[in-house]
Amino acid sequence: NWRTRQGKTLNTLNSLTSNGTWSASGSATSVVLDEITKYSGSASVRFNLVASGDGIQNTTMSVLNLTDEDEVADVFVAFYIKNSTDLAALTSATQIWGNDLTTAYWPGVAQTTQADGTAFRVGWNVIKTPWSTATETGTVAPATIDSYRITFAATSAITNIRVDNIIFSIGRNFDIKYYSR
Repeated sequence: NWRTRQGKTLNTLNSLTSNGTWSASGSATSVVLDEITKYSGSASVRFNLVASGDGIQNTTMSVLNLTDEDEVADVFVAFYIKNSTDLAALTSATQIWGNDLTTAYWPGVAQTTQADGTAFRVGWNVIKTPWSTATETGTVAPATIDSYRITFAATSAITNIRVDNIIFSIGRNFDIKYYSR
């Protein structure tokens, strides 16, 4: 019976426009809503990665107060890779969040594995970016976070990447003692 604090959802990605507008970042193309392949909720956002560093972004979301999470939370997001060819091309994923994406933001450290430390795989992958490892650019006001970008490093183009459900959460490590037979 462990007391936990509910994570804060920045965006569910259930719509391209209901909480800000999702658009291409870099040379990414074909940003569309996918109501069939989703991690949670009713949809995900799908796009094509043309070059390394492409992704999606939203700079007009509803403001989220992350004062209590500032520099202690982890940022979780799910993304989908459709086949082994695309998986072989994927190198890392990087999350960026802040008051905007040009003067006041936190670029997270590129993630090369899933949140649990296992390798990326075909299907849904969940990454965790510790806020404590991000480097602040400008002066970010954690009480008014409304911008987010995710980019992917790859050795070749990847089609139909899906991204879903961005959550800021403070976790606690603990040991569980159990007996099994």
